[in-house]
Amino acid sequence: MLPHPPVGPIVDLTYSRGKAAGVLDLRIRIAALSAAGVPTEGVLISPGNRGATMHRERPWDQGVAAKWLRLLAYLRRVGLARPLPFSVKTSYAYAQELPDVAKATEKARREWSGPFGGRGEQDAPEGRMLWDSDWSVLTEVAPMSGNWLPAQPSLFAQLAAFVFGEPS
Repeated sequence: MLPHPPVGPIVDLTYSRGKAAGVLDLRIRIAALSAAGVPTEGVLISPGNRGATMHRERPWDQGVAAKWLRLLAYLRRVGLARPLPFSVKTSYAYAQELPDVAKATEKARREWSGPFGGRGEQDAPEGRMLWDSDWSVLTEVAPMSGNWLPAQPSLFAQLAAFVFGEPS
């Protein structure tokens, strides 16, 4: 049997119009590959009004990746039983401004209600159905106790920081 040839770094290159959803998809792929012992760097290219933007995801520690995926699967099961206050674009906007909770909250509120008076996630069918397009309903759910989610002022903020924040 011939030995495997040496493999250089693996890069996952993705193009996505929906930046927040693309970042979430990329994070899940990089975490899965890292948990399997295949360190992979991910790059997401997203078009924008001012040109393309790039999001880079470094390989994760194998144990951290496995733990993150288990918690994500657990949150999915919980979310199938009752709605969790998680909205992809709004949560991504929140996480981008951390650790400044005040800035993160303001940026998330703008994404929720729509930038510059446009349509936001509050106007999406799931935003209307689950949260009645009400920002306070989304953000007033008390945080989960325990130390497995980041310390944040609400469950929405905890989920945003967990999904889009620095893996630990």
